[in-house]
Amino acid sequence: MNNLIWYYPKTKSECIKYFNDGFRPHGGGTFLVKTSLNIKGLFNLSDIDEFKILSNDGNHFNIGSAITFSDAGSWLNLVSPDNYLSKALLNAASTPLRNRITIGGSLCSLPKWSDIAAPLLCANAIIQTAESDKEISLEEYFYDRKIRKNTLVSSIKIPVSNLNGTYYRFTLTGFDYQIFSVAVSESNSILRCAVNGNKNGPSLFTGTSTEILNETEQKLIFSPERGFSSEYIKNRALTEIKKLVKIAGA
Repeated sequence: MNNLIWYYPKTKSECIKYFNDGFRPHGGGTFLVKTSLNIKGLFNLSDIDEFKILSNDGNHFNIGSAITFSDAGSWLNLVSPDNYLSKALLNAASTPLRNRITIGGSLCSLPKWSDIAAPLLCANAIIQTAESDKEISLEEYFYDRKIRKNTLVSSIKIPVSNLNGTYYRFTLTGFDYQIFSVAVSESNSILRCAVNGNKNGPSLFTGTSTEILNETEQKLIFSPERGFSSEYIKNRALTEIKKLVKIAGA
């Protein structure tokens, strides 16, 4: 880590070049204290406009990958009051960390305790890549490690209509890593339920309330954590899912 090479590009094309040369993007830098990767070098994203987008075209909210949790959450709460994604963003970690953690960094590193994985998956968010402006579904991005490793995220697109829902995170204290989180939304009588913190990573379930409750009971598996047994965590998750599904479907 002492021999890191730093670059400060001024254009998106420079960022793409550094990324293809094996350097890692740097937004807030919080992943550095957790990573054990052999990092060749870093390039800074903070001066590149394309990575700092905050816009609403009427159909989608567009959030740049270099936007912090604090900025994204505050802006979303302004343009779409009381939506579940802004609640997740503004309740994650602590204020100093929310001022550093970026959307792209959290998606790329995808820690088990990510507070935005479930809400974004529930909202059917779309990844926009830097190289070709290609769009990738968040499900595909999460489930394919090769895509995640080889994709420089420029921004995410979130359908405006998909942020009507509810969210829950299970922690021991307010400022703590989540043990699991659940987000549920409803659109055209179809429920979407996303869960993060389980062994299989961020997981999406769709259908009727009965279908979701049956499928989550069959498929969710948790590891023992912080003094809680795997059975307790699963039962707690299923209880919260049942509550949120009822609220979203009301």
